[in-house]
Amino acid sequence: MIVPHGSLHYLPFAALHDGTNYLAASLNMRYLPSASVHQYLRRHASTGVAQMLVLGNPDLGNPQLDLPGAEVEAKMIARLVPDSKIVTRLAASETVFKQIAGNYRYLHVAAHGEFVGDTP
Repeated sequence: MIVPHGSLHYLPFAALHDGTNYLAASLNMRYLPSASVHQYLRRHASTGVAQMLVLGNPDLGNPQLDLPGAEVEAKMIARLVPDSKIVTRLAASETVFKQIAGNYRYLHVAAHGEFVGDTP
């Protein structure tokens, strides 16, 4: 677990190299913006949590907004991770995502996005 301070926020720890491998290739890394955040993280449940929810190419009712590449991406990711659930097109709604996302350890979303600065 890495909790960078000050200018260390700009250091790409995963890109550090020991002459043979990158740090990210040999370690599982987690970043926190502050050590005080650690108390709010959920502990990893050993049972009852599926591996990955993969959401891709939601149907937004306009064919011009379709993301066929995102659907291919979602299917490929789902094949790589055992015990994953893939949700695409009409089933890939925000409502469905909010209802089931908490049942998965990892989330992968291949879709359009919008950043709203005052409510990120």
